[in-house]
Amino acid sequence: MDYQVNEWIEVRSDVMGGKPVLKGTRLDVETVISHLLAGDSEEDIIAAFPSLTIECINACRNFGMKMSGMKYSVVDLKNAK
Repeated sequence: MDYQVNEWIEVRSDVMGGKPVLKGTRLDVETVISHLLAGDSEEDIIAAFPSLTIECINACRNFGMKMSGMKYSVVDLKNAK
């Protein structure tokens, strides 16, 4: 089953075994989230994967939050008043 999750993430049965990937790439969302969880900054991730943008990384972060049932991200909490 192939579908587009959002503007940046898609699932295609012929790419990475159907794992969610960044649209038009073979870079799976899990890899980006793994880098974030390891403490890599957005700049570090973009340096490792130059085709990424901050928007792509945020889309991965938001997708991971939705899949885990979380309602808030660290970014949201930083901006909370």
